[in-house]
Amino acid sequence: MPTPIDAATIPAQTREQSRAIALTESGRFIDLLETLEGDDWAQPTDCALWSVRDIVAHQASHVQMGTSFWGFLAQLNPVVLFPYLRRGLSAVNAINQSQVEPRSTRPTADLITELRTMPAAIEARQTAGWLARRFLVPISPVGFVPLGTLWDTIFPRDMWMHRHDIASATGKEFHQTADHDGVIVAQTVRDAGAYLAKKLPETTVILTLHGTSGGVWRLGKGAQTVNLALGVVDFMRRSSERLSVDEALASAVSDVSGTTTRAILSKLLAPY
Repeated sequence: MPTPIDAATIPAQTREQSRAIALTESGRFIDLLETLEGDDWAQPTDCALWSVRDIVAHQASHVQMGTSFWGFLAQLNPVVLFPYLRRGLSAVNAINQSQVEPRSTRPTADLITELRTMPAAIEARQTAGWLARRFLVPISPVGFVPLGTLWDTIFPRDMWMHRHDIASATGKEFHQTADHDGVIVAQTVRDAGAYLAKKLPETTVILTLHGTSGGVWRLGKGAQTVNLALGVVDFMRRSSERLSVDEALASAVSDVSGTTTRAILSKLLAPY
């Protein structure tokens, strides 16, 4: 088995790496959308509230949200969010629905056109001022993160996960390469490892992820060492809470009891 990489030592992406990853992921997302036809757009997805079309509307909204600090703030308008909060949605879900529902009557071609302007948004956020990029925003499950982290790391990760949602819902190919998807997965492992270490400080997990973008990592520094293996996509779906603990437990391979494995999987989470 390869020597595990300490997840805590995985460096944060540089600004240039973030730019390249975001541009590549945006291109792959649009490539996938161009294969959709007919009923594909109406298919339900792992996101309980959303069809394939709703996911595309959500991602299209990130053009505005990711272009500038003011574009980001515009989508946090309390007047806009209040009707969704009154319906009982969480703050994050209220923001998401306020992005999706206004686009519900627009032609799908318009959504794709909006997404095609994503490269300009990516370029703009790379040059945003230091103060804007340090503005703290609440992101589950970790709490507050700088807006720059949301733009650089979490937005491409979210698009990657939604690309899989669409591919899975429509039966299309989910394209992966080690040089691109492997970086997104490794950054997610780092974040999940940090969260796991806070919640289960007594545990060290040797995490093996099978697949093109997988690898072997050490998470935590606890006295108890656990070996845990699962597929890359299952890890990403679990860390985004698309896959339940029970579902992840059914596909995971571990050298400890089901109870202990369940506890680990319940805390193997990252921000999306």
